[in-house]
Amino acid sequence: MNTPQKSGYTTADKHYKHIQADYSEYRFFQKISGIKILKACYQTHHFKTHAHDSYTLGIILKGAGGFRYKGREQMTHGGNVTLLDPFEPHGGHVIGNKGWRYNTLYISPGYLFELADSLIYNHPANIRFGGNAALSDPEIFNLLALFYNRVNNNHDLLEIESILQQVISKVLNRYAKPSAPLPKVGNETRRMELVRDYIQSKYQDKILLSELAGLTELSKFQVIRMFQKHSGMSPHDYQHQLRIQSVCSLLCRNVPIAETALETGFYDQSHMSKTFKRIIGVTPGQYVQACNILQDPSC
Repeated sequence: MNTPQKSGYTTADKHYKHIQADYSEYRFFQKISGIKILKACYQTHHFKTHAHDSYTLGIILKGAGGFRYKGREQMTHGGNVTLLDPFEPHGGHVIGNKGWRYNTLYISPGYLFELADSLIYNHPANIRFGGNAALSDPEIFNLLALFYNRVNNNHDLLEIESILQQVISKVLNRYAKPSAPLPKVGNETRRMELVRDYIQSKYQDKILLSELAGLTELSKFQVIRMFQKHSGMSPHDYQHQLRIQSVCSLLCRNVPIAETALETGFYDQSHMSKTFKRIIGVTPGQYVQACNILQDPSC
């Protein structure tokens, strides 16, 4: 496998002027645990409904995109900051003919909670942000742009993480909204928990709606409707979500792509690759490269 060159975003800007197809690249940090970066420029890509296990914080550099988030149709355009909670289903698609170019940070809850605990939050595990995922905030936009610039130009790790801490502090102080207490578990909620737990335990297998219906004593239609209501995605999409999370883990342990597809329940490598790209935004091969290449900018 050829080792790709570490090109910074400044250099990549020239490339973007000529790009005609979808382009995306992941970067990992070995010394900043819980932080990943996606650099992307999409012309036609359409994200399948999915959810991340991290907070998502990004900047839109060019073009526009649309998505449904927390029950609202939303649009992002150049100059916006995007902010999404973990485990919140959303999709995404390009709007117009100028493409959709952005840089996104994936911040693990643990990383954010550690900082939040030193600020004003007594219960950081409850931190959620508002329903508006497209923000107009020039100060945070500029700080994030500075962060990406320092990463791409291999500045000192201490400086990079200091900027990141400043960004997250401002985001927390301006936009964090501790979530309301969870409602008491009712019969419907309990039934959907059974469905969720069942899918989690058998996500590699073929699961029939009749199994879920029998488990909950509901009709097939009721299972789909109630699960969509409680989780924001269909049982099938939730199963794919779990499979892709497992794929990510296996790929970063250098399990071959074809073997990973079989182990996670996909019927072939092509099926896995298409689903992976629609949810993660890069191909499995690109993800493997990101896992295996030292991405720490201080080296």
